Amino acid sequence: MKLFARTALVVAILVLGLGTSSALAQDAVATVTVIHAVPAEDGFPADVYLNGDLIIDGFLFETASELFTVPAGTALQLEVFPEGSDPDADDPAVASEVTFEAGVDYSIVAQVVGEAPVLTVFVNDTSAVPAGQTRLTVRQTSLVTDLDVVLDGADLFGGLAQATDATADVSAGSHDLAFLSLGETLDERALDLDEGGLVVLYVVGSPDDDSFSLLVQRIIAQQTSPSGVPSGTGGLKAQSNWMPYMAGAAVLGLLALVLVRRGPEER
Repeated sequence: MKLFARTALVVAILVLGLGTSSALAQDAVATVTVIHAVPAEDGFPADVYLNGDLIIDGFLFETASELFTVPAGTALQLEVFPEGSDPDADDPAVASEVTFEAGVDYSIVAQVVGEAPVLTVFVNDTSAVPAGQTRLTVRQTSLVTDLDVVLDGADLFGGLAQATDATADVSAGSHDLAFLSLGETLDERALDLDEGGLVVLYVVGSPDDDSFSLLVQRIIAQQTSPSGVPSGTGGLKAQSNWMPYMAGAAVLGLLALVLVRRGPEER
């Protein structure tokens, strides 16, 4: 019985230690989704590097990465190259140094402002949403210079400039959305908004070449990649913060194994 008690105590300490390490690890990271909003006839396939490491390859227009984690509190260099470029010899199409805050959820959009490619960093508001409502964010990442958003026939957001966004809490349910620029309707569609959480709409492309479209990202308990995109991962080199949980599960499995094997000997 003493061996059983000692084993249980040791494993309990290990589990608690791993849980603490897991919490500390989560406190030290931010979560990020990358969206490709640079229109081109060939989709502008791109490779994305973070601090010199390839994290996404073959990234195409209207494509979103999966959610991944990055270290917080340290300046990180994010670079986008045409697909197949040599990052040691070639210049990136666009680059930016970003410092992420721990525990915050971000979306980074590669887009064109004016005629220059830029990386726009957005913070996703994942705070509590009032009962019966949904938080709706519209991000103006298209080539249109001035965008108005109409919800159920009433003005919701007006005059959104490129690389900006706007947020409002609206009633959950089915809604009709319209996107206009200088009085011209560019897009109309119905959208179902579930109660709670955050829905982010990325307006991308240009009406001049029929690339104008909308990407929808739903963030409820856990972030998902924007829907309605041709390729869900965009070649993401997957990163995972599941390891502490997997390690904890392994220790719990060890505890069960120890109890099964040791139990009869202790009786």
